[in-house]
Amino acid sequence: MSWARMIVWLIIMIGSGYLSVTNLRLRTNGITIFLGVAMGLLCISAVIRIGNIMGWWSFIYKTHS
Repeated sequence: MSWARMIVWLIIMIGSGYLSVTNLRLRTNGITIFLGVAMGLLCISAVIRIGNIMGWWSFIYKTHS
């Protein structure tokens, strides 16, 4: 497990999740909503990356297949 990669993706996950919530809470114009959705997708991507690094998805796949 690469701790450095996991920490980088963890920071990306927390930062993009925070920016997504604040952008979607403002909802002043179309670009703000677009940025909120983009940050939300980046947060989901970071969660998937952290799961891959830690081996969660292979563990779930092996136990339920």
